[in-house]
Amino acid sequence: MPVNRARSAYAATIDLAPTVVDDLLVTARFQRLGDIGLISSVMHADSQIAFDDVGANYYVHLPVSGRLESLHRGTQLIATRETAAVFQPYGGAFRGRWAAGTTSLAIALPRESVTSALANLLGEPPKSDVRFDLAMHISDSHARGWMDLVTQLNRQLAAPGSLLSQPAMAAPLAESVVTGFLFAVRNSYSEALDQPTPPPRPKAIRTAIELMETDPTTPWTVAALAQKCEVSARTLQSGFRHHLGVSPLGYLRAVRLRRAHDDLRAADPYTESVAAIAQRWGFHHLGRFAAAHEAEYGQSPSQALRSSR
Repeated sequence: MPVNRARSAYAATIDLAPTVVDDLLVTARFQRLGDIGLISSVMHADSQIAFDDVGANYYVHLPVSGRLESLHRGTQLIATRETAAVFQPYGGAFRGRWAAGTTSLAIALPRESVTSALANLLGEPPKSDVRFDLAMHISDSHARGWMDLVTQLNRQLAAPGSLLSQPAMAAPLAESVVTGFLFAVRNSYSEALDQPTPPPRPKAIRTAIELMETDPTTPWTVAALAQKCEVSARTLQSGFRHHLGVSPLGYLRAVRLRRAHDDLRAADPYTESVAAIAQRWGFHHLGRFAAAHEAEYGQSPSQALRSSR
């Protein structure tokens, strides 16, 4: 019986992996639960694949049998049934190797969904991208519960006539999967998530936050926000200081800085410039923008833009 030779494939990002499966001897099933992707695969030959970047999603890769040897963000990791691998969106190059016979389940979680779930748990938008540990240890009770949930949902999706094909059924379950992910893997917000839930903020503050998050390019003033929230400007100022430790316009500046950072990370450095992105989000003094960006994200705007390649 002939021995299958090793196969290799390449794509710009993991999101494009379905386009190169024909380069590998692999049986793969791609399914969706709301905006979450579930990929079951069986490798029929030794295989390796390379990506320039992970792409727009968080990925959790769990070998059901066999193992994955990966290199991501300068870290080598061996994933097995006991240790799932976690890959960051826009986290740089990825290299993976699977032995023939490896079966695995991969879960793709959109960055926007994870950020939104985290904001709901924290009661405010996160100040920076959430960074997860690269290994999820299945012996941990939260991780085991999360993987059991995902595995069961994957089986149900594969069943003919599954109720999970109905958006009304899939959406809340997908939300539960994303929320559970934040507790199943240690991350840069785990300490905050472990804290007791704070009391709800007053309606006026919630309304002002929603206005600024929905349309941060509007030239908001405290007076305009207060009028929309039906309180005095002094009351709104005092409420933001008490509950958030920042003024309303300081909060707006942070929202714009976060949006500018996101655009820098996602932009093509050959067609976009730091100046254009800064001005898009209301930063007209490049020096002050660069200083604020470096203080918040630990890198200059030009470094963030170059890292998008």
